[in-house]
Amino acid sequence: MKLSRSAAFRLAGPLALLLALLLVLAACASDRPEGGQDGPESREVRASLPFEAETIADGPVARTDTLELLYDGSDSSISVRDLRSGRTWNTLYDPESLPDAKINNTWKQNMQSLFIVSFSDKSAQGRDQVVTASMAKLDPVMEACRIDGGIRIRYTFPSMGLSFMADFGIEGSAFSIRVPSDGLDEASETRLLALEAAPFLGAARNDETGYILYPDGSGALLRFSAESGSRRATAYRMIPYGTDAFDFANDRVGEDSTARSTASRALLPAFGMKSGTGAYVALLTEGEADAAVNVYPSGLGVPLYRVAPSFQFRRTYGVYPTTVDNPSSTLEKPLFIKIDDRLIDSDKEVRYYFLEEGSADYGGMASTCRQVLLEEGKLVDRIQDGDPIPASLELFMGTTRRRFLLNEFVVTTDFRQAEAIVRDLDEAGIPKAFLTLWGWYRNGQGAYPASFLPAPQLGGRPGLGRLASLCRDMAWPLSLEVDPIDIVKANGGFSTRGDIVLDGNGYAVQDRTSSRYLFNPVAAFRRTSAGFDTLSDLGIDGVFLTRIGAMTYDDYQRRNPTMRSETVDRWRDLLREAQERFGHVAVDGGNGYVLALSDHLVSIGEKDSGFVITDESVPFYQMVVHSYIPCSGQVLNLSHDAVAQVLRWVEQGTMPAFRLTWESPALLRDTDANTLFSSRFDLWRDDLVRIVSDFNQRLAPAWNSPVRSHASLSKTLKRVEYENGVTVYVNYGYEAADWEGVRVPAREYLVLDPGEGTP
Repeated sequence: MKLSRSAAFRLAGPLALLLALLLVLAACASDRPEGGQDGPESREVRASLPFEAETIADGPVARTDTLELLYDGSDSSISVRDLRSGRTWNTLYDPESLPDAKINNTWKQNMQSLFIVSFSDKSAQGRDQVVTASMAKLDPVMEACRIDGGIRIRYTFPSMGLSFMADFGIEGSAFSIRVPSDGLDEASETRLLALEAAPFLGAARNDETGYILYPDGSGALLRFSAESGSRRATAYRMIPYGTDAFDFANDRVGEDSTARSTASRALLPAFGMKSGTGAYVALLTEGEADAAVNVYPSGLGVPLYRVAPSFQFRRTYGVYPTTVDNPSSTLEKPLFIKIDDRLIDSDKEVRYYFLEEGSADYGGMASTCRQVLLEEGKLVDRIQDGDPIPASLELFMGTTRRRFLLNEFVVTTDFRQAEAIVRDLDEAGIPKAFLTLWGWYRNGQGAYPASFLPAPQLGGRPGLGRLASLCRDMAWPLSLEVDPIDIVKANGGFSTRGDIVLDGNGYAVQDRTSSRYLFNPVAAFRRTSAGFDTLSDLGIDGVFLTRIGAMTYDDYQRRNPTMRSETVDRWRDLLREAQERFGHVAVDGGNGYVLALSDHLVSIGEKDSGFVITDESVPFYQMVVHSYIPCSGQVLNLSHDAVAQVLRWVEQGTMPAFRLTWESPALLRDTDANTLFSSRFDLWRDDLVRIVSDFNQRLAPAWNSPVRSHASLSKTLKRVEYENGVTVYVNYGYEAADWEGVRVPAREYLVLDPGEGTP
């Protein structure tokens, strides 16, 4: 059948429009892999935990040698009495005890609530919306029953078809709040999203003496003050193991400026409060990868300082306006919020350890935290008696300079030159160094996903073998950089269908230049594990795993969807395999889950994020791990003040650290590795030898002794006391400092021996 010319023209318009529409859809789908999620599948969540309600009289429900757990049935409130001091720690706060404060009804209800609840509700348009309310406002039906060491309470919200259970117990000097996953029941469309637990436990007035310790960077203090004002009236969130941002090279995607200024990564899921002569330190012991520590300065609703954990049960993500050019990861305001219906199916627990009066400070908090981690096998001892203080020596080997036609491999240190460095330092008397190699593989540093074969330009397999043999003979651990996470799109070697991380909308997570992806945890483990076979064939004794100690994330791949807690499990699996196959495992970053599975840590944060609420940065993390696992912080040759950096190593008990090259770093110009401005070994060699020798001569007694206390005696004078009696004073000031008969020279440190107390 033939069409007339007029009929053909009538069809041409619609066909052209349809073709254009198909092309646009295809373009939009180019960054939405087939593995993308079309939408979360709903499933029924019903409680399976046994529960038989019983009548429980008000008063004590459990007791240990140090604590007593108290229950009040009128409002199902919980209190803990410390039998050593007689102090009672209440989970609720009476608004009438603040007669001069103007507190509205919402905040009065918050103060009388054991939990702040976030749940889903449907808007008038049928879309998900997040509702947050106090228990006092929601007025649930509360029933209780006894359990070993405490009490279980079931909270039922009949109008929402929702209920959950919470266990409150004591053991030794610890009080725990636990929300078991199998105690959750959702019989309607309402979904539980988050619970903030005991938001007013230990809440302190402005006129009290004390502070909140929170896990921002190395650690930070917010001191109680009558001068608190609107400048500080913002809540801050410390998120264990990483914020919701995706970290690319010099780029962070997935957070706006507000999140950057109010949220930070917590290396350890711990926080504390000192109030008067009492104190506690709290650890998130279950569900910590999907939790947050919320810090509230006084003036935010109520004139009280407080800190509380929040546990996530489901993720939420924004649905953003998209274009063909920008299909994902935009920072525009989302069109609406969508809730991932998948339940984060894990128990949630926080434990509060109440400290005796003599140790009621952040030194006692660090000691308690360390002891708990040791008892639970989450921290192991890697430093033996008599071990020297090693140097952390990172050698940058090579990278690629991208050209229009042919790329150029840039060599800054080859394997033979690395041998020369090791021999020279050994002859100079350096007792030990942890040697890590950046960019040792084909195409060099930044060529991700990286090869597991040594670059021929550096000396190839023979050159690496000789270096490894030399380090083995000297008992200097040699670790090769392995990045399980990063992908540079131009390098290939990955599949967009199943290897990369997707956001909640099913789009590829990428940096702002659309040149980088991230491996999802399943693909990262599979690829890196296979690469270990190649490294084993090379006769390598150590690996340096980058990124996984500093970053966790969700992945919404339909084929292998992964939540943050599952990502942590994959990183643990990778660390275990590395331990089994190699003699030494170094990790870049110090998230709590790496402590039991690493031999030394690199690039540990030395400061806090600089939040406006912070009164003082403290080395809490370093105080916990010191003498158990060797750590390094900022490398000296990248510091703007070399003297202050060395003093910071002394104060925090970390190794001297350098990132060096044999050739001039000027060779790295116009490469992705152009951040090394001063790194030539011959220029830094004498400083390295002098500092490492000085540390071993003066600080050796403190190297394998835990920290007992840390104090800021002034803005520039710090004191660190060790359990073996050694005391170290660090003076950052430009003038000599005096303290109780001890004089510390300007820009110097002083070590006092135990017993006699003499330098």
